[in-house]
Amino acid sequence: HGGVLSALGMLAARPGRQLSRTHVMPLGAAVDGDVDAWLDDLGQQGEAALQVEGHDVADCKQQRSVDLRYRGQSYTLNVPWQGGDATTRDFHARHAQRYGHHLDLPVELVNLRVQVQGPAQDVRLTTLASVPDGRPVSHARLDGVDADVPVFRRQTLAAGQRITGPALICEHVATTWVEPGWLLEVDSVGNLLLTLQ
Repeated sequence: HGGVLSALGMLAARPGRQLSRTHVMPLGAAVDGDVDAWLDDLGQQGEAALQVEGHDVADCKQQRSVDLRYRGQSYTLNVPWQGGDATTRDFHARHAQRYGHHLDLPVELVNLRVQVQGPAQDVRLTTLASVPDGRPVSHARLDGVDADVPVFRRQTLAAGQRITGPALICEHVATTWVEPGWLLEVDSVGNLLLTLQ
């Protein structure tokens, strides 16, 4: 189900919105109630957009976070919002984990972020029909390969079929090259699984 702009991937993805707003200020000067109100506003915007698409707001979930930095830095770290004190402690810990140290500098709030997600769709994949293994439709000669390379049509491959590289698997929007030393196996829904032997 891979390929160019997989419709299955689009249908299986949870509907959602990611919203952000810039508020550069010392985190110590930001009142928790103000930050909560700004995040509430962003969350309501996201829920309204999903509601227009037909999703029930009661089924939506929100993740709230802030981008923080030490005063004078140009880069930020994203930290879940848990109120000013807890978020500041979390920022120091994350900075120390990522960079090996934390600084004794004031922490600045840079961006507010809210991710709103609707419910996931229940996608059921059909399994491939039981058919004989697909056979090569031709052979090709490729630079660097000392043998004729079998060429398969992807739509003729059967669930459980195993192909040892080198091989080419062709379809309308892609060609899969199976290197020598690799094993391709087709799973029950048609995915191509490659394993180094």
